[in-house]
Amino acid sequence: MASCGETPAGICTLFLGERYAGLFDVGVLEPLRNQGIGRTLVRYACAFAQKQGAQGAILIATNMGYRVYEHVGFKEVSRVGFWYAARP
Repeated sequence: MASCGETPAGICTLFLGERYAGLFDVGVLEPLRNQGIGRTLVRYACAFAQKQGAQGAILIATNMGYRVYEHVGFKEVSRVGFWYAARP
């Protein structure tokens, strides 16, 4: 979790597998976006995973964070579509 003073600013969930880490639920509060908080969270999570022995990291993300992930070194290898049915 990242914070600005006493205020929570963003989160990132990290799963450590046998060889690879998975990053999930990266998010920054809207008024605090575009200040490098997301990049810092992702970099920190990746550095922590590497110290724990992870050989790499895997991320499933929306287009909203594309610039953040690309900036810290992630490369797009596949696109996945999610479909759902809304029921009244």
